[in-house]
Amino acid sequence: MAALFFSGLFMRCANVTATMEGGPRDSLPPRVVRMIPAYNATGIRPRRVTIEFDEMIQLKEMNNEFFTSPFMEVKPTVSFKRKSALVEIESRLDDNTTYVLNLGSGVVDNNEGNPVHGLKYAFSTGDHIDSMYMSGFVNDAMSADTMKGAYILFYDAALDTLPGQDSLLFDTHRAAALTRTLTDGGFVFPNLKPIDYRVYALVDANNNQMYDPGTDAVGFLDSVQNPANLPSFRMWYDSTRMHMVAQPQTFFRTFVETAQRPQNLTAKQRPAAGQLYFQFAAPDPRIERLTIVGIPPDKILTEYLRSGGDSIYYWLDVPAAELPDTLLGTIVYERPDSTGRMAPYEEVLRLVWNDPQRAQAAAQAAVERPLSPRQQRRAARAAERARADSIAAAEAMEAMETVDSLAAGADSTAVPADTVPLSKMRFAFAGDTPVTPGIPPQMDFELPLRRVDTAAVRLYQVVDSVETSVPVQFMADTLLLRRYTLAAEWADGAAYRLAIPAGALETIDGERNDSISHPLTVAKQEELASVTLTLTDPPADYEYIVQVTDEQGDRVLREVPHLGMGTHEIGYLQKGKVRLKLIEDQNRNGRWDTGQLVTRRQPERIAWYQAADSLSIDLQTAVELEAIDVRTLFTPRQYEDRMPVAPPPPPPDEAVLPEEHDHEGHDHDH
Repeated sequence: MAALFFSGLFMRCANVTATMEGGPRDSLPPRVVRMIPAYNATGIRPRRVTIEFDEMIQLKEMNNEFFTSPFMEVKPTVSFKRKSALVEIESRLDDNTTYVLNLGSGVVDNNEGNPVHGLKYAFSTGDHIDSMYMSGFVNDAMSADTMKGAYILFYDAALDTLPGQDSLLFDTHRAAALTRTLTDGGFVFPNLKPIDYRVYALVDANNNQMYDPGTDAVGFLDSVQNPANLPSFRMWYDSTRMHMVAQPQTFFRTFVETAQRPQNLTAKQRPAAGQLYFQFAAPDPRIERLTIVGIPPDKILTEYLRSGGDSIYYWLDVPAAELPDTLLGTIVYERPDSTGRMAPYEEVLRLVWNDPQRAQAAAQAAVERPLSPRQQRRAARAAERARADSIAAAEAMEAMETVDSLAAGADSTAVPADTVPLSKMRFAFAGDTPVTPGIPPQMDFELPLRRVDTAAVRLYQVVDSVETSVPVQFMADTLLLRRYTLAAEWADGAAYRLAIPAGALETIDGERNDSISHPLTVAKQEELASVTLTLTDPPADYEYIVQVTDEQGDRVLREVPHLGMGTHEIGYLQKGKVRLKLIEDQNRNGRWDTGQLVTRRQPERIAWYQAADSLSIDLQTAVELEAIDVRTLFTPRQYEDRMPVAPPPPPPDEAVLPEEHDHEGHDHDH
């Protein structure tokens, strides 16, 4: 029985105890009664492995559950017949190698579907079974969620021949051994050699058994690990999760690194008459020059959609009516040449704009007059293109809000009218509603503004229907071309009216706004809450980012970067239950940075603040937290700390698998 460590026999032993306590019979999984060849057999090269059970079985999701250690060139096939699971091995097996066939929870009973958890079969083509142990725990570096089903890959460290760089996952070398994490993100693997390993955690998103940067999540240990030199650890059977758990000797934080893709222009579109959109294969494209025939360079405005992104908007500061249907030009950007060095590359542009209104009118006219079948097909295609363009334009404007002009509230400081007609200029308010002090409201316009009369923008505080003008600054955003911020001293709980007179704003399309009057209210202090935290004992050069999230930890409500040692108050928060996430900002750039495998740079660490009795904080007024020792907060916790209850003590009778309760690496040294 000791030989079946994770097999159905051992699982059955634990469940027998449950049955004696009154558990229903139909909740028991099938019990292994025989394995052919025998479990842990040596000196064999089986073509078929048969695992016999005490009842009829079925297979469930075996394609996802089954894997081998190490991987085989041809993945074995698993089938069943009555009370037996059959594994057919087609690959040539290596000499002196311990193989483990992992069936996971893929075998279930025929009636109730009760799974056999952790089912595996081990054998060796040599004269012994590798039996050194290593345990560990894997979570996501950004969310701290446990990672179920991550591969743990053990590579012979002797294959790592590039000092200071990590290349094993990129090479053709095969992992010497592997296992997968269970539902709790933990793993324990009992079939290692007493040698140095490079160990990785891999979340294989496309299940191709190889690492794809930018797609798969990966984690790694900073140094080589020899199971013979690792500290002792305890193991026990978790009757809730129904598998073995162990104190972790190693910790992995998985991350998706930024894929090092060669730069290339992947998309070029013209969503509107005066708008161009370019998307690149890699972030931060370096554009040397954009030339559009007939458009002066100073009339081409650039808008990066976000810092570090791969997409750019260009706006043409020319009325749409003056732009041709087809724009010709070139774009020059840097991309790798044949030697791999970044060099200027020129690409020819031909950007077409099909005016939906014009195309729709043409399609309607075509419908009203007799057409040949060929002309009808052309007209139908034109109408479909017009419909698609109209939908695309509508989606681009979806976030915008049309604000009706209120003539009664218009200011007397209006810009003198000219021949350009006034319009209901489209914009949307960004930010909190009502306005939160310290977070000024922002206006996002549909089109870039060519001219802004900032002196004409007025803000009035309204008290009992009496308006009093207060100072306000209408400031352009430094990054987003179409965003403007309203900076003012917002009074607690006060009501305001924003007034922008007719003609004070003009878009690049030549449109001038009709008068704008928009009410704004400020949240009352009594309706808000705050949290005060004190950070102690941080490393000297580190800063911290604090995120206030919703109770589930999914949505960031407030982010405060560049915090050091000392006391910090985060105010003007909506009342309710929240959580606090702390990010260890090692390079002090105010954002979380992912890792990089090839240079062995770990991702910046995150940790969730946890009170003694709850993961969340109930904000009703001002809450002051106990001092947070950041060194302790970011120290990986032992497995018992993640358990809802403490693990049970070792049973007094350790006749069954006694070595599995306290493991010394040298105990299993061959």
